[in-house]
Amino acid sequence: MRILKSMIYLIIFSLLTGILHVSVLAQQKTINIGNLHMTINQKFDHIPWTEADWTATYPGGWYHRELLVGTEYRGAMDEIEYYTDRTTGETDFYPRSGGIWTTEYTGYSYTVKEMVEYRKYPPPEVVVDGIPQRPYLGEVDPNLPCDQMLSWVNQTGRFVWGGAQHKIKAYAFAHPDYDDIIIFDYTVINNLDWDITQEGPDGPPQTIRIWFTKSLTPEPSRRAYGGDGLYPYSYSNGTAYGYDTWVSYMIRESETVPPASTPRDSLLIQYGVDADAPIVWDPAALITAGKDNDFGDPYPVADHPDAGKLLSPAYIGFCTYHLTDLNNNRQDDPTQPFFSGSNDIVTELWSGPLWPHGEPYIDDGYPFYTNPIPPLRYDASDPNELLYAGENPWTLDPDVDHRNVLGRTMLQNHGPIEIAYGDSIRWVWAIGVGSMNPVEAVELGKRWWNDEVTDEEKNLTLSVGYDSLFYNLDRGYGAWINFLNTGSFGILPAPPSPDLTTTSGPGYIQLDWGYSDDDLFPDNFSDWRIYRKEGHVQVDHPDDIVFKNYELIWSTTDGNTNSYQDTTTVRGQSYHYFVTCMAGGAESSKYDNRSLYGASSFLSGELATLDEIRVVPNPFRVDAGTLNFSNQDEIKIFGLPQICTLKIYTESGDLIKVIEHTDGSADESWDQITETNQYIASGVYILFIENAQSLDGTPITDGQKFQKFVIIR
Repeated sequence: MRILKSMIYLIIFSLLTGILHVSVLAQQKTINIGNLHMTINQKFDHIPWTEADWTATYPGGWYHRELLVGTEYRGAMDEIEYYTDRTTGETDFYPRSGGIWTTEYTGYSYTVKEMVEYRKYPPPEVVVDGIPQRPYLGEVDPNLPCDQMLSWVNQTGRFVWGGAQHKIKAYAFAHPDYDDIIIFDYTVINNLDWDITQEGPDGPPQTIRIWFTKSLTPEPSRRAYGGDGLYPYSYSNGTAYGYDTWVSYMIRESETVPPASTPRDSLLIQYGVDADAPIVWDPAALITAGKDNDFGDPYPVADHPDAGKLLSPAYIGFCTYHLTDLNNNRQDDPTQPFFSGSNDIVTELWSGPLWPHGEPYIDDGYPFYTNPIPPLRYDASDPNELLYAGENPWTLDPDVDHRNVLGRTMLQNHGPIEIAYGDSIRWVWAIGVGSMNPVEAVELGKRWWNDEVTDEEKNLTLSVGYDSLFYNLDRGYGAWINFLNTGSFGILPAPPSPDLTTTSGPGYIQLDWGYSDDDLFPDNFSDWRIYRKEGHVQVDHPDDIVFKNYELIWSTTDGNTNSYQDTTTVRGQSYHYFVTCMAGGAESSKYDNRSLYGASSFLSGELATLDEIRVVPNPFRVDAGTLNFSNQDEIKIFGLPQICTLKIYTESGDLIKVIEHTDGSADESWDQITETNQYIASGVYILFIENAQSLDGTPITDGQKFQKFVIIR
């Protein structure tokens, strides 16, 4: 059966390779070096609004994760005097269209240079029971200023950004002080190359005047990963568009950049958190409303083992670090963005007046971009009442205008910026996450559900993410200023992750690790660390009967030690591992060599008798919880000879499953699925063992045996 398992892994590997090949064609890349993961899909021809779609998830490696839907930008130009039509080649006058938009959807963004992933160190090779995983299709650059970087180039059309080229880099870090942020570095060049020939402007050289918006939509964990049938995508006042999300902003002076050392010494951070019901936002005094309160996204199904579990404890936000001021010696313009706000993604963004498909004015007739009037918001106490949120938050005490807005897209607008032909600007922004420990959030939510913790206590504990978000983004800002001045972020690079081989063995699981290139071994090495998780590779997965997280099970300061036998495993249970290197106070990524496939220990097959064969558990009850294995439908057959044939019959004698046991172990598993791919029903079943022999082909005396077992579903 272990041979069959290897064949299945090979098939999976082939499928993954095919998927990765398709991903290359579709230009999908993933940032996964730290806790904040992001999947970016590069846009190709004739795509409205954006040049890339992406989603971010936090924390990495968890099943229930906060989801953040983002767009690279939404841009608008004010005026271009002449343009060349990309389809017809005709040159014509481009009239002002209300100062902002046209209704055409073509000519927005085109790929010039496809997305490439770079790593500072070569990703490790990971092998589980002889099956390799994670082929790397990117490039390695030891001079990279970060641990992982994505780079791509897009050319915009004339309708948005006025035909500017975008060179984009996304920087990610494995260092624990910076693994909750990702920094985006844009260079926007006015080359007016609408037909992507890169042979000069399509029309007379001219200045473009642009505005652009950065917008993100946080969605709670159950929106992204709620398809388990236990509850709908929404409940209470939640919707598929995250209407239980609370969007606001903070303005705080940087603590990593000395005052007056740079034009921008304060950060305007737009953020969202899963928090229904509160009317007044104050981290020190939250107003809540019993079990209908949704702060932290508690699992909402009563009488369920996960009831109350907080699925989305994180604060997710973003802010601008830099935008070139062309009128001030190309320094950073600290007045940008010119406002921070939020939108109702349904009625205000896609079909309302603020992001028009035609009319570019808000209700009172003021152009949306050219005047610093924030978008409409709802009063949290009355979702149907429209109101203005106030003035530009850069000019106000934020306490004056700190409305709570449910279910909104958070956004920041920049501009207007006039870029002469051939000139460029640089725009840098970062996304970050602040959160309490997600494992502790699970326990906190369950205690709150059982009335052991009050609403106020729960919410105040969760609100640590508010400060944590600022500190993470502020540390990133200090790193960016250093990069701007020196070309280095000044962040200690995490040591490379070692190659890892995991092998199932009789009574143990063998781990072997190390570097294929001795030069990768860090000079300031301090220790190796081994982490293990029982059950599913993802934390908090529904297949895990008992909540399990990755735990440190062993470490050594001996750099020459490169193997370990885990003898504390449960026979037949699946285990996942990763091994990290500690050097200079930094730890290598906890995601690079994490094994996607599980390994499990077994006993060597019996050589002389069939008397020890037993089915576990017997009887099997689907609702037995912790008495079952991590795969809820799995049963084990222990005490087997090294080679035999297993046949499973119904009580009436119908053969429903045949398993060839050939791997030499004493163990076999069955997922209760018949040869016709159907789950079995409750009842009495008969296991028949025949053709028992040793690995060398020697038959075992009395090589047949019957065993009854019971299934209760």
